[in-house]
Amino acid sequence: MKSSETRFPHLLSPGRIGNLEIPNRIVMAPIGSANANADGSVSAANISYYKAIAAGGTGLIVVESTYPDNICSKGEDGELSAADNEKTTGLAVLAQVIHDHFGTKCAIQLCHIGQQLSLKDRMDSWGPSDMEINYGGVPQQFKGMSVDQIKQLEEDFATAAWRAKIAGFDAVEVHASGGHLHNLFLSPLFNKRTDEYGGSIENRSRIVIETVKAVQQRCGKNFPILVRVCGDEFEEGGLTMEDSAAMCRMLDDLGIAAIDMNAGSSSNGQLCPTMYYPRALHVPVAEGFKKLGVRTPIIIAGSINSPELAEKILAEGKADFIGLARPLLADPNWVNKLKAGNPEDIVPCIRCCMGCVGTMEEFNASRGLRCSVNPLCNLGLYRSVAPLKEKKRVGIIGGGPGGMEAARLAALRGHDVTLYEKRELGGAMIEANFDPTLKADIGLLIDYYKAQMNKLPINIIREEASADKILHENFDAVIVATGAHSRGTKVPGHDRSNVFTDIEVTGGKDADLGQRVVVVGGGVIAAEIAVSQAMKGKQVALTTRRGAKMGMLEIAADDSSPGWITIIRMLMQYKIDIHLCLTLKEITEKGITAADPDGNITAVEADSVVICGGFDPNNELYAELKDKVGELYLIGDAVKARLIGDAVHEGWIVANQL
Repeated sequence: MKSSETRFPHLLSPGRIGNLEIPNRIVMAPIGSANANADGSVSAANISYYKAIAAGGTGLIVVESTYPDNICSKGEDGELSAADNEKTTGLAVLAQVIHDHFGTKCAIQLCHIGQQLSLKDRMDSWGPSDMEINYGGVPQQFKGMSVDQIKQLEEDFATAAWRAKIAGFDAVEVHASGGHLHNLFLSPLFNKRTDEYGGSIENRSRIVIETVKAVQQRCGKNFPILVRVCGDEFEEGGLTMEDSAAMCRMLDDLGIAAIDMNAGSSSNGQLCPTMYYPRALHVPVAEGFKKLGVRTPIIIAGSINSPELAEKILAEGKADFIGLARPLLADPNWVNKLKAGNPEDIVPCIRCCMGCVGTMEEFNASRGLRCSVNPLCNLGLYRSVAPLKEKKRVGIIGGGPGGMEAARLAALRGHDVTLYEKRELGGAMIEANFDPTLKADIGLLIDYYKAQMNKLPINIIREEASADKILHENFDAVIVATGAHSRGTKVPGHDRSNVFTDIEVTGGKDADLGQRVVVVGGGVIAAEIAVSQAMKGKQVALTTRRGAKMGMLEIAADDSSPGWITIIRMLMQYKIDIHLCLTLKEITEKGITAADPDGNITAVEADSVVICGGFDPNNELYAELKDKVGELYLIGDAVKARLIGDAVHEGWIVANQL
């Protein structure tokens, strides 16, 4: 077997960013944790969170978005502040904790939010021009900045950068992407000014250039400055790769240390691309920058969720460093596992965005940063692997995400573990991974768990477990992780041969659907099946009871907000025939009939009907074992059909308390 240095020579080689030597080519891209105290000062949770990342071997950590003034740059509760001198002491502790892991460097990102979402009831949204936009069905007002306000902002950034330097940070990053203030000036979609800050790319870049110059003047030209750049908004009339590269050539001339690149906009989901998008989708933009003459080292981020992919990008010269945000939430020991020669032990980010971002209704700012596949993410103050007090014989029924996570941790803690799975390991993840174009990242998680099951001393019984078998084994503890089943429907015609459940389709029967398909349901699974079928060239309709309040925007609202934005766009892109506010009444050989709230009947013709009516838990075995086993636990979808993350976390919690 090749060593990691041989397999990943570029990833594990040192590199330079300005005058800093970085021990490897992995950079933690900034991602908000919402951990700061109410006044924006560094909290114990901030310290714990970044300590874990630094201990994992990451070469450079760019600490999350930090607001530079107390006017309206703050974007969410829990955001860090560098707006006052009194914040410097806490920032110094944070920098020291990162530096305690020898060789690791740290920068801090300075950001003016621009567009207020979380705090819109308290603060105005600032931008280059007065305007109103619509975001997620909600109108958003922007106040255009005066020249005096721009100059004050530049001074505030410089002073905040000086505080970061005094605190011991190795560099600062100016945030000019993500739909935030500096990005709004760069984008023709938002910048309608006619003065020296609008019009040409030279003028639209002026606020970025002047901010960098102000930081250099205050901190000295030898103090490294990174700029977070949107390489291309991928929006008609938006910031293009050519204009963004032109700005970066101006930054070349200023001698900045690195360009930290992503791409996309808040309205197309590419800023935080989910599994619906290809992996490493922003790499062609980084490559384009180099071809357009940009000389500054480029950190490329965006859906680079395997070391093999990261190594290939560097080996081909398409970027100089790899930016990881979500993958380091999934596994902060990413680099250490790579160095140890165990890349198969890296917990993969599946780009679900359910823990790190959340849905439109429950996004991470309201509860703090989490990760679906890492139960310890941002909970280091409260969770740790418990030492084994008594070795137990543990039986686990179900080889899905919850069952395998429970088996993994129980075995690592020293228990004697037996896992029952009647089919291939993976559980419902097998069906969730049904379309390699839309859902392939779930396959990475299946592969990870299979590797762990094979490496650890776990006895895998590949047969269906019964109560008699379990009781015969006399386990000390039993964990039931038997998942859920499709609820289906009972309307007239439900038993026709042209009717399929969501699990049947995602389980391999999509080839039997014919050319015309109607999907009944408005959740994310229904939307994914509809898009998947349309991508195969099918004629697809979708009917749902949803839509009374926000129309089509109610479809797939149970998805993460980046996923929701993306799947809605895909429904439109692939011309899915959407029928809102309809209740299924009957299934016929020609399709379905459905009624609106007034009782009016609509017929939708189709060769086949796919019912996405939700799921009911498989908890019969648990009921049979209740009161017959010393310790009995029910986890995952067997409790209530939910998400991969719920199953993983519950498996970890139960295994940790055995």
